[in-house]
Amino acid sequence: MLRISKFLQEALVSKDSLKIRYLDMMRGRLYLSVLVLVGAAIMIGSGSESEIPWIENEGDKLTTFKLPLSFAEEFGPACVSITESGQMMAFQSDHPESIGSHDIWLSHYRNGRWQRPVNAGPGINTTASEYDGKLSADGKEMLFIRSGEGMRPSIFHSTYRDGEWAEATHVGPPVSYKEHTELGAVLSRDGQRLYFSSNREEGYNGFDLYYSERTEQGWGEPVNMGPEINQKGDVVDAAISRNEDAMIVAFRNEETERMDLYITYKEEDGWSPYHNMGPRFNTPGNEACPWLGYDGHLLLVNSTWEGLLNGEELTESRWGAVHAFHLTKGFEMTHE
Repeated sequence: MLRISKFLQEALVSKDSLKIRYLDMMRGRLYLSVLVLVGAAIMIGSGSESEIPWIENEGDKLTTFKLPLSFAEEFGPACVSITESGQMMAFQSDHPESIGSHDIWLSHYRNGRWQRPVNAGPGINTTASEYDGKLSADGKEMLFIRSGEGMRPSIFHSTYRDGEWAEATHVGPPVSYKEHTELGAVLSRDGQRLYFSSNREEGYNGFDLYYSERTEQGWGEPVNMGPEINQKGDVVDAAISRNEDAMIVAFRNEETERMDLYITYKEEDGWSPYHNMGPRFNTPGNEACPWLGYDGHLLLVNSTWEGLLNGEELTESRWGAVHAFHLTKGFEMTHE
């Protein structure tokens, strides 16, 4: 059964007009960016295999829109995550009112719009740098990265209790070590598995993706996701699907030298080769911090591409705007 959060329902049914931001022949490929304040639908039907080869479901409807955030220019939200209910959003920002150089900020969806963000508070944010906050499906837990003040990037965890976020604790061994760098920590939908990237020595290629199972004693010994996942390049900020059988990662495209989104699927004997997600998802700019919604249908990503003006590329921002992609049959090979 398809479950869509309220803010997404309102975006998808809106009748606002489509706004084409750019149409450009660049590096021999035709890029059509459909950036809208609210949804614009594209039907993927017969003959679409050559356009989006990794989508196997005919009749899928792809809707793309720029996430309608009235505070986007002020806060520059990056690495967004949203609870399964669609009522709370977490993101990182270097807003002047941050406690450290970067803080985790929260916005709530009320009265048909995302409200002005509030600082996640001293339980999470310190004078160091906190970033890449990932909410659990129920919004009661958050994983994030803390670094600075003599600390390598490490994974911290906080729970929401009595109306505030409790003082975060270092996840610690065997997951997070002071001598290693850990990035991109995210929980599975059921909260029983923690995915993260680490540059520990036993890896395949720089930053590898690992997972750890939750036990009664804490987090178990990490498991390397294997060569199919980790030999293409540094795997950082992997987006994990609802049922954990699909994954989206940003890698540098060797042809364009920009960051593109790639997708891989779980198979009986491992994982499929990565597929470039193509020009409906990738722009001439950089795509970063992908996050797959807990409903299995929503993908959020920061994109630096701001389009063309009189044939000239507009100045890129550090992270770029948050763009959303909604696929009716989901980003997984199988979906409830």
